[in-house]
Amino acid sequence: MSAIPSRTWRTLLPACLLIAILPLTHTIALRLLLLALTLGIALRAWMRESHPPLPARGFLALWAAIAVASLAWSVDREYSSGEVINEIGYAMAAYFSFYALGRTEHDIRRLMFALLAGVGVASAFAIVNFVRADDWLTGKSIGIGDRNAFSTTISLASVAFMLVLTNRRLALAPPLFAWLVLALGLIAATLTLNRTMWPALGAAAIVYLLACNAKRLQTPRNRLVGALLVVLIAAISTTQFFLTTKIRRSEQSAAQGVVTTVINDERVPIWKYALQRATDRPLTGFGYGRGILRKDFRANIGNELAWHAHNVFLNQVISGGIPGLAAYCLMLLALCSAFLRLVRQQDSLVRSLGAFGLALLACMFVRSLADDTIVRENALLFWSLAGMALGTGMRRIDSLPSMAAGSSQSAAAR
Repeated sequence: MSAIPSRTWRTLLPACLLIAILPLTHTIALRLLLLALTLGIALRAWMRESHPPLPARGFLALWAAIAVASLAWSVDREYSSGEVINEIGYAMAAYFSFYALGRTEHDIRRLMFALLAGVGVASAFAIVNFVRADDWLTGKSIGIGDRNAFSTTISLASVAFMLVLTNRRLALAPPLFAWLVLALGLIAATLTLNRTMWPALGAAAIVYLLACNAKRLQTPRNRLVGALLVVLIAAISTTQFFLTTKIRRSEQSAAQGVVTTVINDERVPIWKYALQRATDRPLTGFGYGRGILRKDFRANIGNELAWHAHNVFLNQVISGGIPGLAAYCLMLLALCSAFLRLVRQQDSLVRSLGAFGLALLACMFVRSLADDTIVRENALLFWSLAGMALGTGMRRIDSLPSMAAGSSQSAAAR
């Protein structure tokens, strides 16, 4: 029995509704209202209960401080102010709230069921809309995001489904329904023709597999099986990447070949220009926000869609200079360290949460190399899931001694 009581469904209701509507677009007002309610409940719980310290809080504060300081020299202060609020303020509110509210596997199941419902509705709607229009449409009347945003949402949600579908203690009833929603999500995401989703999912699956089974990889046989599974996952994700590339570039691929097409990707000149602009202000950057130089990018690249660096690390150095990039990387390393601590624990649930967190980071990292899509609703989803896993895992670590003592007393009584 767990020594930590789970939250009541009323306490978690705003958080569940928030995570359920994140896959749906044009819900900004409702999203912010639910975030405010969730934050209020989390603050109340934080003041009434004892909690493990929030992981990575120091580097998060440093990253936020550099972003706020950049308002003083931003080339577009109004834009930077809005980005600080949206990408740091709201995201950190979600991280803290879900960390404060995450306690037991029962809480995780409630939150995961809400995410499953949201992904199921969004994916079904996306598939029906695609079949009717024979294209991926977005707009005010459409409840799904653009190709990059939606595929990112499904990528992050798929990592969450890895956790609940491979852990009996977190299983959602009925399991077949969870598999069905995952299949719908992957089908809908495939229709976006986004290529980097597949390497991101492959990296997440490999990291999750290895982290969950680290202690089993002590024998040569298990290491061989693990290596074969890693090769299989990598082969599947690579094949999907190249197939999607060939579909998107059918005419060019026929003449040049897939590898040449990838080398000649339109992101290459974007990255070159981003590096050039980053060296113009290496210490301060141009002000927080991935689109701080959107006008310059569009004018020099000659493409309306090329309005930022299409790489999160390049965007960070353009926004906050080398100090901003360093703070961002240190923050990610601190999160990684916190999840590694969970993976090293004896408790199977805590290890699963640590593996999930590392897989989530791997998915985000790979996904962000060719774009910068962990923003807005996807930033809320990423930080909510990270907070949930760390909050539950850290509390369970603290409760393990008392749980062991309770088990010993029960055994002695018998």
